[in-house]
Amino acid sequence: MKRGFVLSLFCVSIGMIAAAEPPAPEAGERELSAEESEKTLRAMGEAFKAHPYVRAIIKAEVEDLAGKRVEEGELLLERPARMLRKFTKPAAKAWLLDGAQISEYAPTQKTIFVKDFSNAPKALARIQAAMTGDIKALEPLFAMHIFLKPGGEGKSSLLRVVLDKKTGASRRLHKRIQARIVEGGLFFDEIHYVPDEGDEVTERFSEIKEIAKPSDADFALPNEWIERKVEKIEEN
Repeated sequence: MKRGFVLSLFCVSIGMIAAAEPPAPEAGERELSAEESEKTLRAMGEAFKAHPYVRAIIKAEVEDLAGKRVEEGELLLERPARMLRKFTKPAAKAWLLDGAQISEYAPTQKTIFVKDFSNAPKALARIQAAMTGDIKALEPLFAMHIFLKPGGEGKSSLLRVVLDKKTGASRRLHKRIQARIVEGGLFFDEIHYVPDEGDEVTERFSEIKEIAKPSDADFALPNEWIERKVEKIEEN
């Protein structure tokens, strides 16, 4: 996994360039009012809290100068403090949020890079919110637009949440993040990241299911013949 992924998550905790043009409804959608959005985010948060243990398949698509690159792996989530993103194709790599630490496993370098947020609780809380789906907690950083597409014939409605970086933001914070989820879903079905510079990334999640509480071993990263490099992060 690119180091830039971890860096972009870290920068969710920092500051805020001009936002993109406001998003428009897609076919069949309507934008929710402020009151409706508040209610929808509250319901989403309650659904997530009621189902803290989730497993899903990840398929990430990256468009760069070499064309489309596809990576496949698994998501393991224990809200609110642990998330493992473990990729197996085309190469092994992993990213772990565990308590106050973010660890990235770089097998080609035989190294685990660790950012320790023990001295930066506010930054850590925002990162946890970004990764576990607590969108409401990201309002200080992003302007939010929520669109709803009614489901037909007894199907659930579809929600599209668009987060636009607020004016004055760090260039390292994504310009726009768009997430799609079935109303009442356990996790997002798709997340699309648009940076100010660099490659856009689309992550799709399938086979999303609730599981029993994972063990510590489920979240373990490789530790044989691996060097650990730890960086202490301060609140400022």
